[in-house]
Amino acid sequence: MYISKFAHNTPGRLVQVEGVSGITHAFLPKSLPPKWSWPTALWPLLMEAHMALSRLDGMCKHFPEAKLLLSPLQSREAVKSYQLEGLFTIPEKQLLFQINPERIRSKKDLRNTYRAIYNYEKTLQVYGSQKNRTPDTLPLIRKLHKALLKGIQEPGDTSGVFRTQLFKMSKAPHYVPTPPAVLMRCLNFFEKYLRKKTHYDPLVNAFLIHYQFEAIHPFQKWNGPVSRLLLSVMLAKACGHSNPWIHMSAYFDQHAKEYRNRLFYVSSEGKWEDWIAFCLKGVIAQAKDTEIRYEKLLALSDEFKKSVSRIIDGGSRIQMIARALFSEPIVNVSTLTKTYAISKNTAKSYLNKLIKTKMLLEIDHPSEKTYYAPKILTLIHHDNTE
Repeated sequence: MYISKFAHNTPGRLVQVEGVSGITHAFLPKSLPPKWSWPTALWPLLMEAHMALSRLDGMCKHFPEAKLLLSPLQSREAVKSYQLEGLFTIPEKQLLFQINPERIRSKKDLRNTYRAIYNYEKTLQVYGSQKNRTPDTLPLIRKLHKALLKGIQEPGDTSGVFRTQLFKMSKAPHYVPTPPAVLMRCLNFFEKYLRKKTHYDPLVNAFLIHYQFEAIHPFQKWNGPVSRLLLSVMLAKACGHSNPWIHMSAYFDQHAKEYRNRLFYVSSEGKWEDWIAFCLKGVIAQAKDTEIRYEKLLALSDEFKKSVSRIIDGGSRIQMIARALFSEPIVNVSTLTKTYAISKNTAKSYLNKLIKTKMLLEIDHPSEKTYYAPKILTLIHHDNTE
């Protein structure tokens, strides 16, 4: 651990630890709120962030197709969050896994990554909605962690359980988080802060909490995905959004080195202003990205409608199938018969008609002919939206 990097104004202290070779100290963060006065220099950036979010929420509220955007955004967030952990997937193979999300038995199975991304997306759908919003508490955090690890670990593993060991880094660490002996004390203070009102702007407060979670690092693994998923939920709540339109993982992934450095500089030097400025710039960037992505998805939706309207004897059901591709851009005869209670022949007929419009392409599947919507998949995962 780089002890010399920690200055006198650090929002915590270094404590001596034993039991792990090469680790002599760990960082114990002070409880929130920080002893940090809001700088007037950040007001313009905060106002710009709020205006960008208000514009985005207003745009999404007033379009009848707004919910077309939710699933693609959540899919993108799940992929980007795990990219920050060094885990990458092939989008087409991710779709194949989602159509048959089996439980993974071996920790060495490469499909663990696909399962993790699938879990993240489904968990975000549940906890990101207003109807299912749960109070921000330690039980919620444990539920999120357990949900993210569902079907990955064998029974008896530590999903949803706060760690009882010193956090081990894969390489020589420059930062070692809270020692287990005082972990629960830190978490109890953290929970109290989650429940009380604060003088900080709700948007700023969400990023203070995100830092604190990362500083504590309460689980033995997958702290990053939990903290970013919780951040998505908190941002929707803090901004009073009708739905969780804004997610930060793509921005954090694009600026991964700076993201980690900014977190570290808060711990080592108390650089709150730089951390909050970085996050507010990210909110503005992600709001703009979401607007562009939404406009392109709407345009594609209109394109699909026109293509389907030219199909003879298509009816309203084939319109429903085309629309549903934005939520689940993969389909086969089995999914159609189950979803719409139709015969296999009817399902095949619908698929053939959609294939002719070039909405669908066949994807390699070991047991059944399966098709995906390449244009939708490209809009979800493509980074260059300008």
